[in-house]
Amino acid sequence: METDLEVIIKDSSIVLTQAHIKAYMLMTLQGLEYLHQHWILHRDLKPNNLLLDENGVLKLADFGLAKSFGSPNRVYTHQVVTRWYRAPELLFGARMYGVSVDMWAVGCILAELLLRLANCKEGEVFRLRFRNCHNHWQSLRTAKQKIAANHHSPALGKVPFLPGDSDLDQLTRIFETLGTPTEEQWPEMTSLPDYVTFKTFPGMPLQHIFSAAGDDLLSLLQGLFAFNPCARITATQALKQKYFSNRPGPTPGNQLPRPNCPAEVVKEQQNALLNLKRKRTEGIDQALYLLLRHHVRICDLVFSSP
Repeated sequence: METDLEVIIKDSSIVLTQAHIKAYMLMTLQGLEYLHQHWILHRDLKPNNLLLDENGVLKLADFGLAKSFGSPNRVYTHQVVTRWYRAPELLFGARMYGVSVDMWAVGCILAELLLRLANCKEGEVFRLRFRNCHNHWQSLRTAKQKIAANHHSPALGKVPFLPGDSDLDQLTRIFETLGTPTEEQWPEMTSLPDYVTFKTFPGMPLQHIFSAAGDDLLSLLQGLFAFNPCARITATQALKQKYFSNRPGPTPGNQLPRPNCPAEVVKEQQNALLNLKRKRTEGIDQALYLLLRHHVRICDLVFSSP
């Protein structure tokens, strides 16, 4: 295979369009529909498992976690799917699940592509996330975590839609962004093995997060990001959405963009950018530590005064 979707996303010299994204999603869903019709769950969908050949044909790859499904009451492990693309039911420890876990991952991949769009207002996205998180900061320690985790500077390259540091942090990011689900939305949520109560986050309207998306695309995203697995759309239902029949049409495979750098070079550059981000995070940590020391010193002076 020539490349994968992760390389395309991270190559900042490539200008993606709505038609490119539609082509990638169409081929992804067609491949996934075929798998699900043959009773196979992929369970590890992410951009670097979506390979692209020299003709621009996308193929699903890495079936190391794939599993057959369909047997009633069959129990699976919940430690599947790379965390950033993992569905909420898996994060809450669900042992019985179906195609919905793959569909949530598709939603995360689509979101990642949309945030990568050339005309996507990334600064606006960052400000909205920052403001939303700011309302929930409880301490300087939490502030440090939020600033470091939500630092979406273009200089640091493209990052996944919801890059959590742990399962709990992943759930927090999901709920902060999409809102905390209610029992009416997802009745079985509270009975899941690892369920924990979360603060009620209002979330953000999808049209504010994905400013380049039209109503048809927002409808597809809402179906993919349904919290209740039973309400989440299937690959077949997704392919019937108006998004795929509306203009613009998907770009033909032989006209899709190619990476300007070898995949190894792009990944080396990304590692360098991640190291830079880590250094900036350490700087934020040090600044907040000094601020905390200054705050404690002032308190000591106030309370020790006669």
